[in-house]
Amino acid sequence: MKLFTKVSAAVSLMLLLTVTANAYIDPSVTTYAIQAIAGVIIAVGAVAGIIWTKMKKKAKEKLNIDLEGKKEVEDDVVAYTDESAKTAEASADTEATAEAAAEASADAEETAAASAADGNK
Repeated sequence: MKLFTKVSAAVSLMLLLTVTANAYIDPSVTTYAIQAIAGVIIAVGAVAGIIWTKMKKKAKEKLNIDLEGKKEVEDDVVAYTDESAKTAEASADTEATAEAAAEASADAEETAAASAADGNK
């Protein structure tokens, strides 16, 4: 009964002592309030997710449930390369590129000479 009396007294005082305020809430204030509320909701969700994960892990440890049982583990792949083979491949590629360029320029010269001969006729 004491609690009801205190609450009703507080509500009565608030209603009796109210003052009218002529105020304007700017749209930027509402936007800021929405952002603050969204930030609080996201933070609470993140904390709840972290706590849930930790609780789930501890429960699995207490109940002796294997956490790694369903995971598929593959062997490590190690590739050994010979540095001299890499440099030989690179030099072969460079030589092939140079030969292709020489052939292309020779073909271009032959085409130009044939066009010039056709033009002289």
